[in-house]
Formats: sequence, C-alpha cells, structure tokens
Amino acid sequence: MTLPLLVTLVSQSVQDLLRAQEPPAMAEALVVLVVIVLPGLLWARAWWRRHGRRLTRRSARRPPESTVAIHE
Repeated sequence: MTLPLLVTLVSQSVQDLLRAQEPPAMAEALVVLVVIVLPGLLWARAWWRRHGRRLTRRSARRPPESTVAIHE
C-alpha cells in the first residue's frame, strides 16, 4: 500500500507543480516533493556508498551470459 500511495503523491505533486499558477500552490507542491523524495534519495546515496562496492565486485566476477557454456 505504501508504494502506490507514494507514486500517487509524487505524480500528483508534479502535475500540480506544472499546472500551478499561484505561488502558494507551487510552494505546496514543492514542499510535498521535497518531503517525500529527499529522504529516499539520501537513503539511496547512503546505501550505495556503503554497499555499492559489493555489487560492482560481484558483477565484475560474473562472466557475461554469452560466454557461459551449457552442458547437456
């Protein structure tokens, strides 16, 4: 339930921001976007800094799919 709610709030805020003609409406849409999106971006950046090396090492060790031989 959380993901559909977040997607709805973000998409509605973007639409409101693009259509808004009064400054208070623009400010409200910006505040909603900042409050919802910024924590997610900060978490993703922190996660990548902590765990990103594992993913890049793991993908570097794995041979490309096209070179893997299939034995029957």
